[in-house]
Order: sequence, then structure tokens, then C-alpha cells
Amino acid sequence: MATKARRIGGDWVESTDPQTGKVYFANLKTRETSWTMPEEVKRFQEESVKKQKAAAARAAEQEKAKSSGSSKKPENAWLERTDPKSGRPYYYNPYLKQTSWTKPDDVAASATGAGDGKGAWVARIDPRTNRTYYYNQVTRMTSWVNPDEEEAATTGRSSTRTSLSTGAAASMVKRISKRLSAQPDADEEPAYQAGPAPPTNRTSARTSVRMGEIGAPKAGSRLSMADVARLKEAEAAAAGEGTSVVGLPQEEVKSPPVMDRFAKLRALRERTQKDDEPDEEEVATKQIDLEDLAANAMAEVTYDLNMNNYAEQYFKLTRKGFATKKTVHVADLLTWKGEKIKSSLHPLSDPALVHDAVLAFSNILCYMGDKPSRDPMDNALKIFKITVGAPEELLDEVYCQLYKQTNANPDATSCLRGWELMAMCAGLFPPSSKLEKYLLSYIRQTTESQPYPGVGKLAEYALLRIVKSLDLGARSEAPTKIEIAAVREISPVKIRVTLLDGRILDMEAESWTSVADMNQAVGNQLKIEDATPFSLFEINSNDEERALDDEDRVLDVISYWERERARQRRHPPEFQFVYKVRFFFDIKEDDEFAVQVAYHQAVHDVTDSRYPCSEEDAFRLAALMAQERFGDFIDDDSDHFGDELQAFLPAKYYHETIEVNLKDEIRKIWALLKGYDSQEAMCNYLDYVRSWKMYGSAFYFVEPQQRDFPPDAVLAVNAKGILLIDPETRDIISDWPYSEIVTWGHSSITFVLVAGNLIRSQKYYFKCSVGSEINTLVHAYVNRLADE
Repeated sequence: MATKARRIGGDWVESTDPQTGKVYFANLKTRETSWTMPEEVKRFQEESVKKQKAAAARAAEQEKAKSSGSSKKPENAWLERTDPKSGRPYYYNPYLKQTSWTKPDDVAASATGAGDGKGAWVARIDPRTNRTYYYNQVTRMTSWVNPDEEEAATTGRSSTRTSLSTGAAASMVKRISKRLSAQPDADEEPAYQAGPAPPTNRTSARTSVRMGEIGAPKAGSRLSMADVARLKEAEAAAAGEGTSVVGLPQEEVKSPPVMDRFAKLRALRERTQKDDEPDEEEVATKQIDLEDLAANAMAEVTYDLNMNNYAEQYFKLTRKGFATKKTVHVADLLTWKGEKIKSSLHPLSDPALVHDAVLAFSNILCYMGDKPSRDPMDNALKIFKITVGAPEELLDEVYCQLYKQTNANPDATSCLRGWELMAMCAGLFPPSSKLEKYLLSYIRQTTESQPYPGVGKLAEYALLRIVKSLDLGARSEAPTKIEIAAVREISPVKIRVTLLDGRILDMEAESWTSVADMNQAVGNQLKIEDATPFSLFEINSNDEERALDDEDRVLDVISYWERERARQRRHPPEFQFVYKVRFFFDIKEDDEFAVQVAYHQAVHDVTDSRYPCSEEDAFRLAALMAQERFGDFIDDDSDHFGDELQAFLPAKYYHETIEVNLKDEIRKIWALLKGYDSQEAMCNYLDYVRSWKMYGSAFYFVEPQQRDFPPDAVLAVNAKGILLIDPETRDIISDWPYSEIVTWGHSSITFVLVAGNLIRSQKYYFKCSVGSEINTLVHAYVNRLADE
């Protein structure tokens, strides 16, 4: 039975040996293991507890200093209520007119005499990993371990609880409430957080694929098997071993960065096709017909509801005046206003949400030009920062604010900008089911009334984007400035997709475009009949690659790239989309354009040293590549390869000092291929590499948990089955064709394989962090075999 590892500090985890049942400790970074708790972990936990205490003590001293001058205590009359939206209990004080998620008396009682937060730790579940972490209700800090338990184990003493005074607790609540209810400036940060954030789990970061690097293996990392081959050959060369048919110096040579390789491929393509007609991908085509899509979306809105009815039911109609409360007319709340609002339109469940609602309105005013702004684009970005991941009630609030500011707006420019914001938000998050029909009715009415030039088109666009958001749900990333500019122009975002032959396709993406949609669109652009084997990959300038999930939104991926560049400001990586083979299914030879893409994938994998390739194989494949590109060999003085020979061979077989010898070896084989047309040469190239046992494999470093396997190994997954490979010798340790695989599964830290038959089978555990990716590949290959 698999055991779950529990992070205990730094890179260390605690787990149980499945063979002996004993607890052991392992370092995820160095791979060091120990039966006893390392001193580093003990120091880390002690320091963590000390920091928690120090922070809590400082907070308590500040509260004590601020409340010491007050002799009058507020009424202790907190009432427990239940939030109807979330079902969470909250507390309301009718005297202070304040609300709180935690009862101040309970908070005070859980603190120690020094205010260090002892006894206030509660267990929570991290929704991303399902791991338990601990949240301190006093200090609002989080920890993977329970500091109360750690201190009891370390000192041998039980924690003694004392409490803050009721006055100090109430003073703290009142001070926080006063800060949140103040009029925020447009450049302030949002106050609301969806809940106490669990401690950062570094192992759950996005998995990247490093190409052509001979770094130290890390569990769960993908690698190129040629890296191991290069390392072994370099060792053999150092010992005076190894020969080459052309006298190639036996030295370790890395493949050039993938982006440099793309540039060389483009140069070669331009040289060999300079007299041809322009490529088909250079002809602009309309990929996303917004007018047709908008017309279909408008046809779905067959109802006609009045927003006044929504406001009467859900708005906060009783407002606090100078001395008394007064009732506000719905029409006033739904009509344009050139000044900041003092509170939210809706009664929101958290003071922080009210603060962010007022902050959002301030930024709406600035973007629309009703208030001065240094850069309206920054105001739009601030609105997105407030809304991404926010509760539904705040999202509805922003939509209603945009309704208010576009309704009866006396200024044409301001109104137009308001509708720009409406269209931007429409592509980011949907309204709730309560607001949906009222909002869509208003937008449809605006497409018909068109109060100002340009507003009608923006309203149609906003309606389309809302309908798409209702189908797909909210996005996970805020739009980039490029997307904002495209929305203002009512135009899809232009993106570039690189092919492995060096070509670049200009594609279009909208807020609703998923990776699966883009895969199909690229396949259509290339006239591929069956695009199932192909997919978009993310590749960066650090030679890292990642297969994108079908459900990912293309524009969210671009937003993620922008965040990564901002995070790595000193050395920002460059990213690009690359369309290539993900699933190495058999491709029909009459699917001409699919064969072309698969062929260029094979050329890329061979020349990038993705798989072990002998020198003889390298020359034969280079000759087939020459036949496909140049046609029949002609024995004259022309140099077909020019200075692009590197594009034909793996890096370890190329050296500029012996280019003449290399070209002669390739020409000898090329001359024997006379009569092959381009398609036949490509199919022969594919047949050749498909005969390799490892071709089409995705490689992963794993840690087998069986004793008869080495502690570190490589798991190779391809269309034929799963291989376990020794990274030192490159020998295949075990081979499981899909016909012998009974079932499989994964967790966040393991991949599990059951092989054998229904009568007798064996379970294998492999520790890694890419179990989900392995599971996806195996599932796809097994399903294809079942269909066939």
C-alpha cells in the first residue's frame, strides 16, 4: 500500500517504508535519506516556532499600547449568524455595527499572556494538494506542522492560555473595520483574501521538461536519453575508447538551444524554397468569426428583464446618512455617478469585500475618464487583480457597478470606455445565476438602442464573451495589456505558433479559446485530417518544455508567461507555442500533411539527440532528409548542404573541422535513394525511427520502490508500452507492453503500475512528481489500442 509523504521543513519529508513500516526522512532536493530526524529539520522547526511567537508578541504589544488609554469597553454582545452563501458562521455586534469571521472573545481567549498565539492553531485542508496545514486565528500565520504540538514535544511543558482583554480584542476589530471602510484610492491594493493561504508547496510547481542538459537527475524531471548517451561517450573518450567512421573527435557536445535550432531551420527553409510560391500559412485567414458568433449568442437571449427588479431584491437600499439612516431610490443606485461611492451596492459578507468593491469603483471611474488617471490601462489591470479568484458576490458587484456607470452616462467617451470594461470583464468571469438574465437583458437592449457610436458593437462583443464565460467558468489569470488592447479593438489576440520545420503560423485566440481548440485550429490550418496526435507545447529560452493541458486557456498561458518574466526580471525567459507530436500514434500515409508534421518531429528528435542513435543511423537518416528536401542526388560540384549541415545531424556527430568528410558520407547513401519522391522519403524516415524500441518515448526520472530495482531509474512511456531503464548503462531493466498492464494510477508523488494478468499480477510503485502526466500518456495509448 502506498504511503503519503508529509513535508516537515525545508526540502525534507517524512514517510513510511512500505516494506518495513518504519518511519524515515528524505530530502527531495539532495535525495538524502535518514532513519532519524535530521538536525536541519529540528533547527528549522524551532526557528519557525520562534518566528511565529515573535510576530504574535509584537502584534499583541501594539494592541496593548493602543488600547491602554481607553477606559470604556464596548458592549460584549457578539451574535453568531450563518452566511447563506457560503454556509460559514460569522459574528455580528449590534452595538459596534461590525461583523467578523471569528468571535473576538474566542480569539482573545485563545491567545497567551504574551499574545504569542499558542493554542490558536486549527487544522485546515489545502484544496490543491489535500494536505493538512495549520492556521493561527490570532496571528493569521500558516504552517505545515502544528507549532503547539512541536513546542509540547520540545519543552515537555503544556501551553498555558491567558487572554487579551475584551477591550483590546474589540479595539482591534474596530480598527480593522475603520481601515476597510475608509475611501480607498485607486492605486491601493485589494484587501480581500479568499481565506488563509496554505503554506507554499514548492513541489506542486509546474513541471518543465529540460532538453539536452546533462544535469544531476531529480526525481520527477523529464530528460533526454541522449544526455545519458553523451555522458557515457564522453567517459569512454576520456579513457581512450570509441571510434568514428569519419574521425570525429570524441568529445561531449550539447545540442544547440531549441530556439537557435528553429532559426537555423527557418534559414534552411528560406534557402531551399526561395523561388517557390508564398507559404499557405502566410495568407491571412479569418479563424474566429466574431460577428457570426455574436449573432448566435444574441439569439439565445430571448428574455427581457428589468434591472430595477434585481436591485430591489439584492441591493442595499438603506444607507447611513449624516445622522440617521435613509432609504435610497433604486434609480439613483443604477444611474451613472461621477463621484466615488462610499459603500458597495450589495450588502457584502466581509468588510474586506466592501473595501475592494469601493476600490473597484474608483478604478472604473479612472479608466472611464471620470477621474484623472496616470494610465487607464493600469486601472483596468487593478480591477482584474481585484476580481481574479474573488467570491461570486464581489464579481456581481463589479458587473452592477459597470451597469451603473454605462446607464444614462452623459459623456460618449466615458460610456464607450465603460463598455470596454464590460467586455473585458465578460471574458474573465461570468455573472451569478441571480444576475445572469438581468445583465444579458441589459446588454441586448443596449445593442438595439446604441446610445453612442461604437457602443452597440462593444455590447454585442460583451454579450458573446459572457455567454462563453457562462459555459466555461472563470479564468485563472488576469488579461495582459495585449489582450486589453485587442478587446478595445473588438478583435481576437494574435498569437504565433512555431512548427518544427521552422515555419511560424499566425493564429487567433479569444478569451474562451482552450488549448484543445487551438490544437484543432492549427490542424485545420495545416489541412491535417486527424490532429489527435498533435498538441501545443510551451517552450522557453531555457530549453524547458511543457505539454499544455487541453483545458488550459491559451490567453491564460500567455498571462502566466508575463508573470514569469516579471518574477525573473533580471533574466526574463522568452516563451513560445510549438505545435508537435505528443501522442506517437500510427499516422495514415494518405494523411499527407499529418505525415509532414510527424516527419519534422522525427527529424527534430533525431537531430536534437532525444534518443540513442548510432553514427550509421545518423548518416542514413541525414541522407533520407536530403532526398526529401533536395530530390535525387546529382554528382556535380554543387553544395546542397551549404553551411546548414548542423540541421541534418545530431550535435555529437557534427564538427565543423570535418564537414567535408561528413558530407561525403551522407552523399554516398543519398545516391542510393534515387527515385524516392518527397512523401516516400518522409515515410521511410518515419518507418526507420519507429523501429527503435525507445522512439516516441517520454522519459521521466523516477525512484522505484521495489527492492529488486535500482534506487534511481528512468521510466519511458511510448505507444508500445512502458520501459524501465538504468540511467547509467541505458539497459532496459523491465518492459511492460500494454497487453500486460492490468491497471495504473497516480498521486501527487507517485505513479502506480499493475502488470501481469487477471490471475497473477504485481504492483509497482514509482516515486515522482509527474504521475499525472505519465497517467495521461498511458491512458491515451491504451484507449487508442482499445479503439483499434
